[in-house]
Amino acid sequence: MMRRGLFYKFFPVPRLLEMPSVGMDISEVSLRFVELIPKGKGFVLGKYGEFPIPPGTIAEGDIKDPETFRNVLMKVKKEAGLHFVRASLSESHAYLADMEIARVSQKQLRDSIELQLEEHVPLPVSEVFFDYNVVEDIPGSPKMQVGVAVVPQAPVLKYIEAFSSAGLTLLSLEVDADALVRAILPPNTTDTVMIIEMGRVKAGVYIVTGKAVRFTSEIDIGAKTIALRLEKELGVSKEKANELLAGCYGDGTVAEEVVPVLYTFYSEIKDEIEKHFMYWNSRHERGANGEQSTIERVILAGSQSSLVGLGDYLSSGLRRHVELANPWNNVSPFHEYIPEIGSTDALRFATAIGLALHPYEVFGFL
Repeated sequence: MMRRGLFYKFFPVPRLLEMPSVGMDISEVSLRFVELIPKGKGFVLGKYGEFPIPPGTIAEGDIKDPETFRNVLMKVKKEAGLHFVRASLSESHAYLADMEIARVSQKQLRDSIELQLEEHVPLPVSEVFFDYNVVEDIPGSPKMQVGVAVVPQAPVLKYIEAFSSAGLTLLSLEVDADALVRAILPPNTTDTVMIIEMGRVKAGVYIVTGKAVRFTSEIDIGAKTIALRLEKELGVSKEKANELLAGCYGDGTVAEEVVPVLYTFYSEIKDEIEKHFMYWNSRHERGANGEQSTIERVILAGSQSSLVGLGDYLSSGLRRHVELANPWNNVSPFHEYIPEIGSTDALRFATAIGLALHPYEVFGFL
């Protein structure tokens, strides 16, 4: 599999891998970062943290208030002592395309994709950055199947400017889904998997074959929706609604009056996910080489994925095993090292962990 970031790295391989690997996950409500330090056959956790982002600073993945965002970055740099960063970009701006192209050498592949790009996305090649994965490359076949992710240059350049003005060096920038996949799926996986990233504001739905993201979609409801409904339907304060919501995670105690609201939310999420699930499976019963390419399992990830009963509810509705993601899957075996961040809290940092692992995957260390 060939992978390239949206930006070429600014340093030769030995220098790059010596740098602290800091992944920074940026959403509309928070910024989370993780540093991974190579040790033995794996990594240990270095610096990590979470900072709030003021409402309205970022919306739909776009920086709306550059000055406020720069101030957040400067605060993170000062308090955490960060310098070199690999950051995330929202799927809101990304276009995904499955392309079948004539077999070419790896050296010619990028140019070949570029020649066909405007047939698949509604933007001129001169105004975008793109990344790609070879999804299917059957020896002897005249064709190659390639998954391509495309993002407009304008929002990307805003991020570059923000990091530069804050005195941080941006080493790479990639969409959330790619980083999340890197963290939670084994390096040599070949399954077709649906990943559901439950967030505070939205939920992301990603379908992955091997480790190539083939489909992404956003659902415009998240855990915040539950709190707002509790506030309205129970006639309680915002503080009380958030307190009730806090009991809905892991081994928390769910108040009886919360259950109807919680399961109405689950039903809505399930209905939206099921549409994508059925659409994919109806079109991908068999791959080009005869292998099964329907969704085999579902993984729950993201900061809100430990909502009590959510996995069981989705498993029943989708008729597939639903498991909770392990963000430390590619960091170190648990019998050798137990990270400081517990398993539930680590779900919030999964994308940042995947970003921190980026250079080690690119240069074949994963």
